[in-house]
Amino acid sequence: MLLWTVALPMVAISAHWELAARPHDAADARETDAYLGSLGILPPVLLLLVGAGLALAIGPTLLRGAHGLHLFVLLSLLLLLALGRALLHALHTRLAYLALLGRVRESERAAVTDPLTGLPNKRACTQRLEDEVTRAARYKRPLAVIFADIDFFKLINDTHGHGVGDDALCAVAHMLRDRIRTTDMAARLGGEEFVLILPETTLSQADILAERLRQAIDNLRLPLPGGGVLRMTISLGIAAYPETSDSADSLIHDADEAMGRAKEAGRNRVMHARAKSLLFVLE
Repeated sequence: MLLWTVALPMVAISAHWELAARPHDAADARETDAYLGSLGILPPVLLLLVGAGLALAIGPTLLRGAHGLHLFVLLSLLLLLALGRALLHALHTRLAYLALLGRVRESERAAVTDPLTGLPNKRACTQRLEDEVTRAARYKRPLAVIFADIDFFKLINDTHGHGVGDDALCAVAHMLRDRIRTTDMAARLGGEEFVLILPETTLSQADILAERLRQAIDNLRLPLPGGGVLRMTISLGIAAYPETSDSADSLIHDADEAMGRAKEAGRNRVMHARAKSLLFVLE
């Protein structure tokens, strides 16, 4: 009888802990953590109470004398074990959830970040630009895009190696990021191509910024491993909503096309996209 009274709660408690096992992803961790944090401790406690009730109902003679004391001590130990194990499992699950959540957030950040320069990548740029165009159209506000490309970047790689090429990309990325507002975005599309998204910026205002960026890169001196310095230039193309372009795709396309004309004109210069009819008059 004593064995039955002890075995029933222990088997059920083990089954309960198996069902609330370590989570495999953030969603499972969140659900399990909430479960253990509220009602997860009740099943083992209730099962122990059921075991005590069975002992009272089926074997009252067991509760007399030394047998009763032994059973009381045993059930008390089981209850403390169940409570302690449930609390430890809840703590473990909480820590597992926080670790998983951190990994999920890191994965999400990595999915929209260029690993070399730390700038937002093409995916993040595309989403941000679509959002900004939607906002600009709704509130009739200006929006500009600058497309920048490092001149003769393949020659830099071929002459000095890809390590120097990576340093050049990072230097340009930092230069672009440090010279824009917190509301702007500097992103790397891939290779030596960069895009700046400039909310609340007209074509003429973007032109001023682009020229400052061009001069800053032209004046940049990047130390080379074997001595000497590397000089770089960039070509930039500008498109603006609604002055030259009317959608996110056309902003990128028109700014890229303008940058291509800057390359053809001799590089190390700024070109504008061809103007279109205004969709509305800016205040």
